[in-house]
Formats: sequence, C-alpha cells, structure tokens
Amino acid sequence: MSLVLTPMKMEAWLRLNGKSSRGLLAIYGSSVLGVLLTLYWTGLVIYHIYFYSLASYLGSLLATFTPVRAWLLVMYLEAIVIHSGKIWRIIRSTRGRIHLAIDEGQKKYGGL
Repeated sequence: MSLVLTPMKMEAWLRLNGKSSRGLLAIYGSSVLGVLLTLYWTGLVIYHIYFYSLASYLGSLLATFTPVRAWLLVMYLEAIVIHSGKIWRIIRSTRGRIHLAIDEGQKKYGGL
C-alpha cells in the first residue's frame, strides 16, 4: 500500500469523512486572508509609530498608530468625527470630552 496521497485518494478520503475539498479550500483561504490582514495591520502600526512624518512629535500612543481615515468604522462613528477616524478622538467625542483632551495635549506636549 502506497503512503503517497494522490489527489484522487485525497478526494475520496474527504468524501468518506463528510468533508469537501471546497470547504477545506474556504477554510485555508480564510486562514491565509487572516494572516495577511494581521501582517498588514502590524506593518501599518509599526510604520505609524516609527516612520510616519509626524512620528517625532510626542502624543498619545493610541492616536499615533490609528489610521487617519475611518474606512473600517460604521457610519455613526464616522459622523461623530468627520473624516478623522482616530480611535482616541471617537472615544473622547462620544464621551463629550474632546475639547478637554485637546487642551490637555497642548499643555502636556505643546503646540505644533
């Protein structure tokens, strides 16, 4: 008996166990997509913390590495902070304290 798993043997094994190759392909595809998205977001965070043009200015770490545009946020949150997409601004805005956060940041780090 050969231990080499040919495509025909693999398909027969999958059918015998109640699985289809399309289902496995979907699982593998979603796994690869998840890994690629994780690598993309990790690279984006590293870029914003170390290599972005404003990285030399001090400020909140959360405000440093969040993307500038809110393309992943729902319309409600985007309406609160128009074209600003920074998570820290959204959090402060929903609590009604964005003006205090800006004043505190200017006192702590100075103006640009």
